[in-house]
Amino acid sequence: MSKTKILRIGFPLATFMFSTLSLFQCKTPEKRSLPEGSIPISGPGNYDKAGPAYMLTDDIVSGKSAVFLGKDITLDLNGYTITYAGGNYGHIPNSGFEEGVGDRGQRLSIQQMYTHSSAKRL
Repeated sequence: MSKTKILRIGFPLATFMFSTLSLFQCKTPEKRSLPEGSIPISGPGNYDKAGPAYMLTDDIVSGKSAVFLGKDITLDLNGYTITYAGGNYGHIPNSGFEEGVGDRGQRLSIQQMYTHSSAKRL
């Protein structure tokens, strides 16, 4: 296929695809005022009072765990986001359990509590 033919087909197709992307974008919900009885949250913490809903009043960013919720807790994000574990964590391989190399040199990984091997047993 010639370069000109590819451009004649590809350019209009790409233009159409990129122009329609905005139709399918998720819209950020509008922030609501705090309903009566709701408990405002604006930072990381432990939230365990059952009953009224907790509602974010700002984005929460934490390098560690951000929010600890107790039992039967409702958390309304209210259009905000929670970003956690943003630290510079590296991957530490666990050879022999979740991933690693088996006793015969095959690559292993555990998927949904089953052991999977990429090599056949001898």
